[in-house]
Amino acid sequence: MTILGTIRFLDHFSDLYGNRLTVSARRKSDAVLKAVLRAFSLQWLSSADSPTGVQSTTNYNSPIGRDTPRNSPMDAFYDSWFQARSLIKNALSVQSFRVVYAILMFDGISIPAKASGETLVAHEFLDAGLHKLNCLAGLVEQYCLNLGSHSTYGTIMEASLSVVRWCNHVRDIGAALTADHVCKLSDVLGNDKAECVLSLPFEEVFNLQNGVSAEASILSYHITPTLVAATFQKAIEAILDMQLYPPCGEGTPKDRSLSPHADSTWKQHIDTIMKGLVSLDATIGGALASGLAIQNLMQIHGDIISDCWSCDFET
Repeated sequence: MTILGTIRFLDHFSDLYGNRLTVSARRKSDAVLKAVLRAFSLQWLSSADSPTGVQSTTNYNSPIGRDTPRNSPMDAFYDSWFQARSLIKNALSVQSFRVVYAILMFDGISIPAKASGETLVAHEFLDAGLHKLNCLAGLVEQYCLNLGSHSTYGTIMEASLSVVRWCNHVRDIGAALTADHVCKLSDVLGNDKAECVLSLPFEEVFNLQNGVSAEASILSYHITPTLVAATFQKAIEAILDMQLYPPCGEGTPKDRSLSPHADSTWKQHIDTIMKGLVSLDATIGGALASGLAIQNLMQIHGDIISDCWSCDFET
């Protein structure tokens, strides 16, 4: 069963566990999930086909039928992102696992670089999604308890719910590590490690032309450009914190200088990680996420990072 299959499975029995959904609520749930899936997939398209780059100034928040020149696929991504955001707002009153997962996926999409007329907020709907999950999880747990421990359907529903909860934990922890967000979910008990082998060839799971396949593994939906860029940024900041003096927390970042005991090895680490961060610009989402991370790093540690940077020019 795919991750989308678990969502559909849980919603399929919504009436039975006490979550009655109207026809309108079902349509909103379907519409928002389709829109978010499209936006999520488009962020993996190649940025090489967008000649104006990610710093486009077009008003992507205006209605369809713009007078300004359009640029594909960047414009397609921006349009799909704002459409998905609008549909999420319209579906916030709906309690369904489709809406919950749409919010979680949307939280992992790179935010457009510019928007006219409003400030875009990271993790805008995450708290609402976490709250919805808590409400729905209680209903499902009670339903499974009533079915009994020998019920096949009860076992599958419990497993499906655990998958959705894992998705929530990934987003909740990721937001706490990369932004001003306090974890809302309780700790998860540790389980034995297991090895997961993809059954689909890599080319079918992801490519620059088609984005992420609907049959991709669970991890494919969570190791997003935003999370990877944030991880690289945090790694560079951690290395610099160990090499700069006075220690982190004493004085402003610009007042700190290299420790007299620092060696040259850490510079190679900074160089390698920065090159990984820069290479994320191969996709639209990666270009947006890495561009913001690089901007933040250079604003505070620009001279030191520049001193670490290497290139392979021969002349």
